[in-house]
Amino acid sequence: MPQPVVIVPYDMNWPWIYEEEKRLVLGGVRQIVRSLEHIGSTSVPGLCAKPIVDILAGVDGPGEASIVGSCCSLSATGAYRLETTPTGTIV
Repeated sequence: MPQPVVIVPYDMNWPWIYEEEKRLVLGGVRQIVRSLEHIGSTSVPGLCAKPIVDILAGVDGPGEASIVGSCCSLSATGAYRLETTPTGTIV
């Protein structure tokens, strides 16, 4: 049975959570991450959202994406999902 979607009021800690995760990710793989962004509904101040802080890492290719995913044990926690799009593709 599918889990219900939970939407919660905006949490002022979401930007802080993103900054902490950013620090951890960049601490391990700064040299291959071109950009790291807080995306999704938790990145919009005041907006109700699912309590999941989404982070997008820009890298040169799938090999680098796999390295980013393995840093800080993101894969082990289930926090990492690899989705790739070719350069220049708008998603």
